[in-house]
Amino acid sequence: VNPETESLGTLPSELDIREHKRHKLQLRAICKDSQTGQSLGSASTVDICETGLKVHYLENLTQGRIVNFRLEAFDGSCTPLETCGKICWSGHGRCGVKLTELVPVDFLKSLGIN
Repeated sequence: VNPETESLGTLPSELDIREHKRHKLQLRAICKDSQTGQSLGSASTVDICETGLKVHYLENLTQGRIVNFRLEAFDGSCTPLETCGKICWSGHGRCGVKLTELVPVDFLKSLGIN
């Protein structure tokens, strides 16, 4: 494996040493301003781990903003999760979110992630 040409997502799991494994999922992320409760729109998540999310970019999801998220499966197959996080980066049509609390293990299990 040439680390110069391979992306993290294509590495074999035994070579992936990130602390929290990310999982590609299609979830609806309903976004609200954490202070005013104003709706910021709805985006789909690109991936999720215990400490964060990567979501499709919305105009109001600016770096440094604290946002409340309601995560739910498009097919209603899991109990929705209410969580909060800070937008840490944005680019290439995506935003990175550092969550204020770890994603509960029960929520990940309900999505089929062990």
